[in-house]
Amino acid sequence: MWCAVVDRDGKLLLIESTDTNGSPQNPKGSDAWRGSIEIAEAKAYTALAFSSNDQALDSKTVGLLTRPDGPGSTAAVDIGTNAGVAPLWGLGNTNPFRTLGGGLGDDSVGKDHRGIVTFAGGQPLYDCSSHSLLGGVGVSGDGVDQDDTVAKGAVTGAGFCVSP
Repeated sequence: MWCAVVDRDGKLLLIESTDTNGSPQNPKGSDAWRGSIEIAEAKAYTALAFSSNDQALDSKTVGLLTRPDGPGSTAAVDIGTNAGVAPLWGLGNTNPFRTLGGGLGDDSVGKDHRGIVTFAGGQPLYDCSSHSLLGGVGVSGDGVDQDDTVAKGAVTGAGFCVSP
């Protein structure tokens, strides 16, 4: 698996593999999928980009809100489910991930990262005391449910919260 951390401005702070000696510069040091590097970054950014100090939206929730469910029920419990409409339909097409060769120079540690992934594995990162949004964590390399569990565990295990 790969784990990415972005700060409140969306700058990539860290991208590491969870097994031995992997880095984006040396992905051969890891048995995790190479494509998961970019996916983990985009999941972290997605969780950050659609959260605020008042409301947390992880990448799984963003994904549910972007599904083409309509026409359908507009009841709050149905939005983002097969029975409801998708209030954020098309969001995933608005800001695709740019590859390292994208020419914009923003996909490395200390640079801004942009891109949206609308499936589980991205969690917002909050200060538990002040309830301030600090950044996002993204995990990729296993099933989406496992990615989501590891991302939540990374946030809470480091002493932070996944919601305000």
